[in-house]
Amino acid sequence: MSTTILERGITLQGIQVIVLAADHPIFDERALVQMAGRVGRTRENPTGKVIFMAEKMTGPMRTAVKWIEEQNKCALELGLIEA
Repeated sequence: MSTTILERGITLQGIQVIVLAADHPIFDERALVQMAGRVGRTRENPTGKVIFMAEKMTGPMRTAVKWIEEQNKCALELGLIEA
């Protein structure tokens, strides 16, 4: 369990992230991407799951997912990550 400290850049081994109330106005796309970015940050644990829990899908949530997918695609094409 955590707070929005995940937005600021903490790195922990082998974590998964669930963002509760991800549709709250406090979470813009940048904050959601930052929190999602805490997952899979090490060579030993390069993957993980991020779940945005919400009553409805918001624009910032859509944008965050799109950005994450685009960046993962670029990293895959550059050989920075494996499929």
